[in-house]
Amino acid sequence: MNILITGGAGFIGRTSHEKLYKSGNKITLLDKRDPFSVDLEVGTYIKADVCNQKKMRSVFETHQFDGVIHLAAVVVVNF
Repeated sequence: MNILITGGAGFIGRTSHEKLYKSGNKITLLDKRDPFSVDLEVGTYIKADVCNQKKMRSVFETHQFDGVIHLAAVVVVNF
């Protein structure tokens, strides 16, 4: 399957990427942060913010995903 993981530079995103890739899936990671520890040899990385509607529309028009795992989140929320 061709799977998009949003929040792919985070701990859960990286771990999910590793497990899904080893199971034979094609993985695309999307995150607004740099992929400091993502092995790009085993997947595609897109640097983007999920809140950017224009960019997200472009991602879905360019790629054919079988599934999306949405893990993007704000880690710290200040009040």
